[in-house]
Amino acid sequence: MSKKALWQINWHFWFVYIFIVALIFLIAGPFLAKTAPKLAMIFPGIANLFLIAMALLSVFAILLLIHKIVSASVENTDKLENVIQTLSKQNEILSQISHGVRLSETAKAIVFRDMDRQSLREAVLEKLHQQDYQATYATIDDIAKRPGYETLASQLRSESDSYRSATQEEQISQAISHVEKLCDQFQWTKATNQAQRLMKSYPAHHRVQSLINTIADRRLQRKKELLAQWDDAVKRQATDESIAILRDLDLYLTPNEGLAMQDAARDVFRSKLHGMGVQFSMAVTEKRWDDALNIGQQITTDFPNTRMAGEIREKIDILKNKAGKV
Repeated sequence: MSKKALWQINWHFWFVYIFIVALIFLIAGPFLAKTAPKLAMIFPGIANLFLIAMALLSVFAILLLIHKIVSASVENTDKLENVIQTLSKQNEILSQISHGVRLSETAKAIVFRDMDRQSLREAVLEKLHQQDYQATYATIDDIAKRPGYETLASQLRSESDSYRSATQEEQISQAISHVEKLCDQFQWTKATNQAQRLMKSYPAHHRVQSLINTIADRRLQRKKELLAQWDDAVKRQATDESIAILRDLDLYLTPNEGLAMQDAARDVFRSKLHGMGVQFSMAVTEKRWDDALNIGQQITTDFPNTRMAGEIREKIDILKNKAGKV
């Protein structure tokens, strides 16, 4: 058992002990009134002291519980934001995969290789800015063993060597520059985590001290930009653009803000579904079965719970047969 867990158990026992002692003094007072009047007068006072101590301990327990709840809430919020960003990134990857059926195999290979390179670069720089040089170079060595990644490994090794030989001020500047690049890519959680690590390493540095506020300001600015773009796209009835902006904006909205935008968002999606339904009907009428199948599958994926999606699912085998996909 850890010391922390043992302390928590002992703390509860002390609470019980104080309560029992206070109770004994209160009960014993009347019995001593006849045999030892002076002693009997002392007992209630001592009992009251114990009751006061118990009350103070209760207040401390409540404050400790509130602190635990707040800490858990903050930790869960950070974890939730990480999960949301991870799911968002995975959704983008799946979206690229779904649209990638129209790309050549060479084009798809380029897309995924670029994504892989970016992920590897981030992993190395994260270890580097933590000054975990052994893990940094071990990761670079692993990258160098992968066919086609030798140049990337060489670049990362050169950057790592430059960082190690730099002065402390130069290292801080490089780390801050990395945080700014993460902000440019709208990776707010990674940027915040990196800034917090810098705060632990250089708590007195003036540029590091203002970094968390800078990230928050840039995140708020990005939210304002997306809201302005959303309003403009809705006014122009640019349905596809509105949906794309809404997907980005969803990560920035509070629950109340999301509720406020529900009606507008519902109208945009309804318009999108109507337009795709018209395209689907025209493709079927003109016997463009490949287009009809692609549009139908997109409808069932993007709007799975609509009646239109249900009707298309019932006839999807017929569409595949006519498109020669079976």
